[in-house]
Amino acid sequence: MGMFYNDYDILSGSGWMQNKADKVFEFVKTLQSRGCGITGIGMQAHIDTKFGPLMDGVAANMKRYADIGIIVHITELDIACPDCSSSSAARNT
Repeated sequence: MGMFYNDYDILSGSGWMQNKADKVFEFVKTLQSRGCGITGIGMQAHIDTKFGPLMDGVAANMKRYADIGIIVHITELDIACPDCSSSSAARNT
């Protein structure tokens, strides 16, 4: 399976995640170039229903890893719904 680097707030290569996502990408690329055995990246997705504008950045971020041969996994996923009322959330459980 190889070695994975896993982190949070690196899912999107745009918006407020861009700075950290770019730094982690460069770090992973450096590890890979040094033959450290890294084969994948784990991205934690702690998002909410207003995350939509950052989705293009998610696709671009995943593609840049794929372009250098790094496997991408979503290692955690939760989607908060701050606009949902507690009564409608209770009906859907």
